[in-house]
Amino acid sequence: MAIERQNRKAVIMLLFLAVVVGVAVLVYKNLNGESWSVAGNNWFGDRVSRSDYLALQAENTLLKKMLGQIAGQVVILGPSSDKVDSPVGKIVWDKATQGGYLFAKGLPDTAVNYSLWMQDENGERYYCGVFSVGANGEIQSPFQPSKPVFKPKLFFIAKGTTIDTVVLRGSF
Repeated sequence: MAIERQNRKAVIMLLFLAVVVGVAVLVYKNLNGESWSVAGNNWFGDRVSRSDYLALQAENTLLKKMLGQIAGQVVILGPSSDKVDSPVGKIVWDKATQGGYLFAKGLPDTAVNYSLWMQDENGERYYCGVFSVGANGEIQSPFQPSKPVFKPKLFFIAKGTTIDTVVLRGSF
């Protein structure tokens, strides 16, 4: 009876160790760019670029925020004019990671790049990057300000690389 129990424990321990070693090998191979395949099919799917990964991660962040699972904030961006077909957007800002994700649509000029700016409660402005507009007039991109912003108040999307021509704005 005692030997049977010891044998059962030994088998369970061996299975556990096999799983741990298998996971370790898979992680090692994945981190080193190797892939496992069976009959030409990659077990882990296609490799993705860093920008695609960040975009997917940001969409996940927005979904989690919408579901109330993270402590980020959503800022609605409204047009700076009263035109009927004005662009709109939203930003998901996570102060813990000091970064966010920008969604904008209806931008009027797809041939021009747009820049994102933040302003804190003291009036200091922070550059968050330049974004190109897709053929559908949309921007979907992660962003990170040039420096940490501990008390953000306003967000601006401007035409070009300066804040001279503001297209969208929003505040907390």
